[in-house]
Amino acid sequence: MAVNKIAFGSRIIELRESKGLTRYELADILKIEYPSLSKYETDVRTPSPELIKKMAEYFEVSIDFFYNHLTPKVENLNDLQKILAQNGLTFEGSPLTDEDKQAILDIVELKLYKRAKELNKRNKPGKS
Repeated sequence: MAVNKIAFGSRIIELRESKGLTRYELADILKIEYPSLSKYETDVRTPSPELIKKMAEYFEVSIDFFYNHLTPKVENLNDLQKILAQNGLTFEGSPLTDEDKQAILDIVELKLYKRAKELNKRNKPGKS
């Protein structure tokens, strides 16, 4: 499963600047060192999930705000299962339950089954 890595840094800068904060001020608010914040904003390092959660809470955005431009490429059902197994997946700000994740997998699996059945029907030679 491939993931297109897009920078977190631009998202952090966007949020920081929207509040009119300097890097020093945001680092102080988040209780991290200035050099660490600088590395996050310049994409030298990626913030921990805990820090991303803390930033999301402070800026009143969803955690998805930081991840919505990371695009997983799903090539098979195993890839989808791996994505759905991740913690922190949300829909419209609400966490997905295990039941939600299973429902998504079931729907996709059913759709793929129906598609394969239709393709088989189309590709079978007609009876004369």
